[in-house]
Amino acid sequence: MKLVARVPIPASESLQDVPVRVGGEVVAPVLIHKVEPTLPDHEKHAVRKQPFMFFELVVDKSGDVTSVRTLKANDETLVQYVVPAIRQWKFRPATLHGKPVTALYNISFSYEVR
Repeated sequence: MKLVARVPIPASESLQDVPVRVGGEVVAPVLIHKVEPTLPDHEKHAVRKQPFMFFELVVDKSGDVTSVRTLKANDETLVQYVVPAIRQWKFRPATLHGKPVTALYNISFSYEVR
């Protein structure tokens, strides 16, 4: 068995622009402003079950959502309304060794249609 020393990754400027996955020493971003999606009336009436979706976000070191990728959605037609709302969310950025970093962050999203 070969032992490998674990050395902390320095939070240099060059690393802050490369998205890192949340976990370990990377502290998750914290949502501070959420925009709810707005569905047109014809879409609200067509919904038969509560929409539930999983997304992968890239949250930059200033807390802005720069990318949204749909991982799974039980109603694909609603994704077109949810993604623009998520792009407006604001986060306190993820950190590595106390310094802000750009992070890959997975979220689940459910939407109650009234």
